[in-house]
Amino acid sequence: MRDLKDFNIISLNIFIYLTLINCINCNDCKYSVPGFNKNMSVFKQYTALPCIIDNDLVLNKKKSPYIVEYDIVVKAGISLTIQQGVEIYMKDSANITVNGELHIEGTKQEPVCFSPVIDTNICGSIIFNNTTGNCNLSNVLLKEVSLRANYTDLSINNTRFFYNKKRNAYWSMVFTKNSNIIFQNSTLYNNTNYFVAEGLIVINGYAKVENSFFYNIFDAIELIGVKNGVIQGNKIEKSRDDGIDLNGCNNILITGNLIFNSIDKGISVGTGKGFSDTVEWGSSTDITIEKNIVVGCNTGIAIKDSSIAYINNNTLFDNDKAIDCYENTSGYGGGIVRINNTIIAKSHTSNITVDKLSSVTITYSLCDNELFPGKGNIMAAPEFVSPEDNNFYLLSSSPCRKAGDNGTDIGAFVYKNLKNINK
Repeated sequence: MRDLKDFNIISLNIFIYLTLINCINCNDCKYSVPGFNKNMSVFKQYTALPCIIDNDLVLNKKKSPYIVEYDIVVKAGISLTIQQGVEIYMKDSANITVNGELHIEGTKQEPVCFSPVIDTNICGSIIFNNTTGNCNLSNVLLKEVSLRANYTDLSINNTRFFYNKKRNAYWSMVFTKNSNIIFQNSTLYNNTNYFVAEGLIVINGYAKVENSFFYNIFDAIELIGVKNGVIQGNKIEKSRDDGIDLNGCNNILITGNLIFNSIDKGISVGTGKGFSDTVEWGSSTDITIEKNIVVGCNTGIAIKDSSIAYINNNTLFDNDKAIDCYENTSGYGGGIVRINNTIIAKSHTSNITVDKLSSVTITYSLCDNELFPGKGNIMAAPEFVSPEDNNFYLLSSSPCRKAGDNGTDIGAFVYKNLKNINK
């Protein structure tokens, strides 16, 4: 292992301010602001990281905090391990590029924390490029730090990204290309009123996004050209564009997500280009959308451009349009949709919109103000437990009970024989 030299700060006018930040529940994403927090410490000693890491290296709490003053490269075949409780402060122009392996091993009690050296600044990025081994982040707090990955197998678990600063250019919190990513139990949180761009972007490769929280981000989750993936059990609030956006994808399961108040679409399925790429990704096919709650969006679910989707057991409530099928890109054609066992209620403008190029079949579904053509459809109030509290379980008296295909319940949340169901 390489030993790092400890640098003492000689000048009394130079201080490194560190904020003691606690990892928090992702439903209460507030954190202290340096300069206004009584829990501020002044350190006169730190450890500077070398620009080139060419031997296996372990960063430990004893020599923390560490400072990233200039770009750092972890060379191919080399492993950088960061242990629990380590704090790392990054200059805004400094990136950490990993060509070897990076293992960040925080714990719930002692997470690894990345922050800017100067509180008013943003940070650089952690960049994974053609790595020679698997990389993983566990129990990490990243303040103003973004991640980029290309040709990398990357696992992110119990990790929280917080943005509190304006970006001057197009940005995204996590961006992967030609990589396989597993993103679980984590948070992407924008605490500003500024455009921050996308949350999690995956281009090509495999994506598994589970049990995570996305707040106040442009497109919370965007997959482009991904063949095989799962988006499951996430909570998405106040997206400034789409909650979930698929472009040119195949064999994607979108299940059990809670999507609230997206400015554009809760779930969008179509085609497009990958930013600067000139490749047309084509239509999205074999997309299964099931057991999701989509509330308060401009459009609940949109299927476009010859994309094919199966919409099963969803609950769409209080959207301007519940489901919209249309041609968005000239020459591609409309959307192709099969809807089953789904609740549509309190739509403002329309329940299902279908242009002349699209095809929709709907069965065993309920709408509160329209009887859809097709087998087993119902027009009635759905009778939720408490929709004003976002509790969309069915009451015992609901007409959705056992009225679905094969005698199942209609909607995302089935009836539960409980006296009190929590929100």
